Amino acid sequence: MKSRTCLQILTLLILIYFLPTGYAEDYMRWHLPDGAKLRIGKGRISGDIAISPDNSILAVATTIGIWLYDVQTGTELDLLSMQAPSIAGVTFSPDGTTLASGSSDNTLLLWDVNNRVIKAEFIGHTDNVRSIVFSPDGKTIASSTGRNDKTVLIWDVASGDGTSNSIIATGEISSLAFTPDGKTLATGSKWKESLIELWDVATGNLKTTYIGHTGDINDLAFSPNGKVLASCAGFLDNTIRIWDTVNNELITTITGHTQGVNSIAFSVDGRTLVSGGNDGTIVLWDVPSYTYKTTLLEHSASLISLVFSSDGKTLVSGSLDGTVIIWNVDSLQPKRIISGHVPNITCLALNPNNKTLVTGGWDRKIRILDTMTGEGIYTLTGHFTRIESVDFSPDGRTVVSSSSYDDPTVRLWDAENGSLSKLVLGYTNKINKVKFSPDGKILASAGDDDDIYLYHTVTGNNFVTLTDFTNKPHNDPILSLAFTPDGNILASGDSHGKIRLWSLITFRLIKEYTGHSNRIKALEFSPNGRMLASGGAYHKVILWDIASDEQRILPDSPRVVSSITFSPDGKTVIAGGNFANPSLFLWDVKSVVLQQTLSGHTSEIVDVSISSDGETLVSGSIDGTILLWEYNSIVTPTYLETDVNGDGVVDIYDLIAVAANFGKTGPNNADVNGDGIVNIADLIKIAAELGNAAAPSVSLQIRNLPISSSDVEQWITQVQSLDSNDPTYKNGILFLEQLLTALIPNKTALLPNYPNPFNPETWIPYQLSEAADVTIKIYSTDGLLIKNISLGHKQAGLYQDRTHAAYWDGKNELGEPVASGIYFYEFSTGHYSATKRMVIRK
Repeated sequence: MKSRTCLQILTLLILIYFLPTGYAEDYMRWHLPDGAKLRIGKGRISGDIAISPDNSILAVATTIGIWLYDVQTGTELDLLSMQAPSIAGVTFSPDGTTLASGSSDNTLLLWDVNNRVIKAEFIGHTDNVRSIVFSPDGKTIASSTGRNDKTVLIWDVASGDGTSNSIIATGEISSLAFTPDGKTLATGSKWKESLIELWDVATGNLKTTYIGHTGDINDLAFSPNGKVLASCAGFLDNTIRIWDTVNNELITTITGHTQGVNSIAFSVDGRTLVSGGNDGTIVLWDVPSYTYKTTLLEHSASLISLVFSSDGKTLVSGSLDGTVIIWNVDSLQPKRIISGHVPNITCLALNPNNKTLVTGGWDRKIRILDTMTGEGIYTLTGHFTRIESVDFSPDGRTVVSSSSYDDPTVRLWDAENGSLSKLVLGYTNKINKVKFSPDGKILASAGDDDDIYLYHTVTGNNFVTLTDFTNKPHNDPILSLAFTPDGNILASGDSHGKIRLWSLITFRLIKEYTGHSNRIKALEFSPNGRMLASGGAYHKVILWDIASDEQRILPDSPRVVSSITFSPDGKTVIAGGNFANPSLFLWDVKSVVLQQTLSGHTSEIVDVSISSDGETLVSGSIDGTILLWEYNSIVTPTYLETDVNGDGVVDIYDLIAVAANFGKTGPNNADVNGDGIVNIADLIKIAAELGNAAAPSVSLQIRNLPISSSDVEQWITQVQSLDSNDPTYKNGILFLEQLLTALIPNKTALLPNYPNPFNPETWIPYQLSEAADVTIKIYSTDGLLIKNISLGHKQAGLYQDRTHAAYWDGKNELGEPVASGIYFYEFSTGHYSATKRMVIRK
């Protein structure tokens, strides 16, 4: 029995060891938006970090919700997700059963820690709830917004009532703290006032004010005995101040951080004060001497939040470098480093093989990621400022990146081993866009110096600057670039709304588009190269027909578009919205109808890309996440391509709509097959579908149609001249022959004119059972011939609509308008004659 158990354990270990790694971590699929299959990144840390009183759970406020971690292992426990764009404040109740959060939708939420569900929602603030703190007895919560609202609301946790207990501070509130006895609330204000005010919680009266800081007071912390208050301030101040709360006087001012100080905390025994700032350092200070002890340098970007565990053994820090570090207080060494909270994504590109993607961000890092698992393959470092643009070469073996003001360089990286291949210097300003040509031989770059540079990718040498051929490619910063699929044209868009198209054969300007009035952040050519999509500010996305220069503005677009792409089949254009509406917008190219929107990001979508097989849509956001969407499952056509008039059904009227557009080029619903011109091939496609459909008899559909039998005969002749064996053509001819038969009536007849009475014109409909020479004569009541209308030889068919019926403009043979009264019209074909009455009423 013992040996059997050992064998089972051994087998289990072997299975675990050799378990396939090609799967995403479970947390990457937690609380995904509809249509998404994977989330890469946990969202930027946007506010507080809190530890539960029993030291088991760590809560981290982020741009996509609240992440819960196991304090001991750093393992993800849950993501408390909601629709709010960002979470700023989080704090546990003293008994650990409740987690409070303040968010950018102006609400204060209470979460049940055990069940991970919302148990109460407090509404009363008029702006983002940024600071929240429980009273030591857990019965009340204080909250503030930190914007134009100077109010601090004191909420009763049991009832949720906060309207009767509020404090009106002197300035905009940026920090809150209760004294350990809960009798006093301290508020810190922003730089306009930079005041610390102490309030009597029971009465709401101001007790005292501390003056001294010159910047935003980012954090407040009382010592364990409540006799000392520490405060820290940000930009323009960069200091920590220590206040005696008994005598209400400044004890000392601590300097040492080189930039603003964002967070402070006293150790549980009160012997150490810890501070973290924008310089990326954590500094420990001795208490009560408030002298320097040591500095922790593990983080590489601004510190956002610091917190001690209740047992004093653990310190946790969160930073804009995307990490949360759990420190051992005794050894001052990291016990666990939690990663994945990547700060703002600025750009991304999908590898043509669809297996990897590359991203750039504010943290100056470039990441190559596995699209199946979401795991990082390489992190490329070397840029000194944020990454502005990235792209994959067509063969997927090279990544190019560009950076901002203090590091105006272009770098080429080996995507297969993560090493730097080439460094391109010589720029003097921010490089907003880099792009490989479709054949990979040319690299284009452009930026704030208004120039477009073209490089040989093999040598890295600049062989053309478009300035060489024009005075200046643009007179304003260039924000976007796009190549046509054949690589012969390069489009560029600038900050003042101009789009220019350049020949890459002559390197000269082809044309300029001026439909935008502000910055154009996104450009993309359709897969067939016939259309250019441009996205900019002021709710404007435009589709440009390159041949005709026709522009179509897409409806219901977001306020600002920073990213745009086409589906591989060219039928859909996809754009990402800005912070006001951070959704993906999908339009049908042919009908210019907004098909749907995809919600899931909480801040501006900076880049979108779609896999070459059309299965995966990728979007990257400033919220610090990348979402991979099941494109095929979320995109469903809102109508059939053969429903030309968009009335929801394919019928003869769609056939007529195509015929009415014969010869037209460019974007057109009547261009059913999408070849750029409306012709018989589009008409026969609809005819074939009508022939296959279980539709009513053709004869029931032709009443008053604006077509004649001669029209249909011409269509049949054109199709037959194509000499195609395609079943579509054969089925289409069969339907047209049925239509022709239905258009020939059993007998010739004159029908009533319309309108009648009329002024000054009317139409005279008729039908012919056989071909004939048709004449219509107009007579007055005394038999005088007023007008002779010779229609010539007509084929058998229906002549009922205004396109085909006889027309009289109410004038006599001399071209003079006739008087009001009764007239008669005589219809004659040689073998048939009929007369009817009409009335002119003026």
